[in-house]
Order: sequence, then C-alpha cells, then structure tokens
Amino acid sequence: MGSSMVSQEITQAVILAAGLGTRMLPLTKVMPKALLPLGMKPAIHWLVEECLSSGIKDLVIVVSAHSPVKDYFLKDQWLYDHLRDKKSRAELRALRQLDHFKGIRFAVQEPLLGEAHALSKALPLLRRGPFAVLFCDNLFKARVPATLQVTRLFQRHRMHVKSNGRYAFDYSIAGLLKALPFQEFYQSSKRGMDLAWVFDQLQEGSQFIEKFVAGKRYNIGNPKQYARAFSVFSRESPGP
Repeated sequence: MGSSMVSQEITQAVILAAGLGTRMLPLTKVMPKALLPLGMKPAIHWLVEECLSSGIKDLVIVVSAHSPVKDYFLKDQWLYDHLRDKKSRAELRALRQLDHFKGIRFAVQEPLLGEAHALSKALPLLRRGPFAVLFCDNLFKARVPATLQVTRLFQRHRMHVKSNGRYAFDYSIAGLLKALPFQEFYQSSKRGMDLAWVFDQLQEGSQFIEKFVAGKRYNIGNPKQYARAFSVFSRESPGP
C-alpha cells in the first residue's frame, strides 16, 4: 500500500475532542478536556495553533453532542464591542487571536464509541486526501511542531504514520473505518475502539510506520501531567 500512495502535502487535520475526561472529574463534569486551561488559553487553542504552524488549512474537530467547544470559536460581536467601549486594548488583542482560526468545521460523535468511531464521523467533512489526527488531551512542547513531524514522515514514507499522540493517514483508511463494527465491539468489550486497534489491522512496514515524534509530550487527561503542562504552557501565555 505504501508505494501506491500519492506523496501529497497534508493540509487537513482532525482533532478528536469528544471524550468525557473521566480521570479529570469533577472538573470535566462542566468543562471538556479540550477546554482545560493551559495558561490563558485552553488546550484546543494550543492544538489549533500547532495545526496552523504545521501547514494545516482545513480542520475538523470532533465533539460530543452537547460540547461547548464550538462556542469557543464563535465570534461574539457584543464582547468585541464591549471591550472597545471600555478601551480594553490588551484584552481585545487577546480575543482577536481567535480571528486567525479559519476553516474549522465540527463533527458530532453520538454515541461515544471510541476514537475510531469518532474519526469515522469526520470523514464526510474531509477531502479525499491525506490528513493528520490529533488528540485533544495530548500536547507537545517541541522545536518542530509535532503535527508537522508526522506529516513530513507521511510524505517521506508514503504510508500511514502511527506516533505518540499524533497520526497521519492516507484517505484510503476510510474504507476500513466505514466497515468497522463499532456498536458490536463496544457491547462485547465494554469499551470503545481506539485507533491502536485500527493499526493492528494493518501491516507494519508495508502499510504504516511507527515512529515517535521529538519533543515533550503532556497527557492532560492525567491530573499530574495536567498540572505540569499548566505550569509549562503558562510561561508562554501568561495573560494580557
């Protein structure tokens, strides 16, 4: 499969942000993992910035049915007007960072049947080309953005890329995803189907490569790692 894939530049990505974040309860009862603050920005903000710096132009964020993540990216004109009236220039500049986030669309995962099921919900919004996959609870501090690292690996090897918190797929993976028995798998295993299971159906070396990206990874779904990530990211985003 690898040699038959067209070596295209990856300009689209999917962020999986529908999980419940049960390890972070009770905080995530009212705030999804994607909106957990890291300094003065939520996690999803940092991830979108990483995508932009990696050459991503089109982005699909997969959310749960009642997630407030979409609201974060809506432009509230009344808030802009309020800050202008108060002459709150620093706060207005901070808010205007969101104006750079164009080309974001949302897919809804309902019910929550795991990562592979979530990715399948994004497929109708993607072009028939390769794409990167990010997880809303996996953030990196790296000299080269983690997403850019996996997209470069895809272009170099012309096959799916499995990494630590970042993946890259050729669109040919859509056929496998559409055929998976998500409901039956959940009923028999009592858990959702993750993307690692999808890679188990592929042949390493001929259909995908596995290579860790460089940089420090933070899994903010883990309370201790979240505390460390908050400290690190706060230094870069201390506030207006």
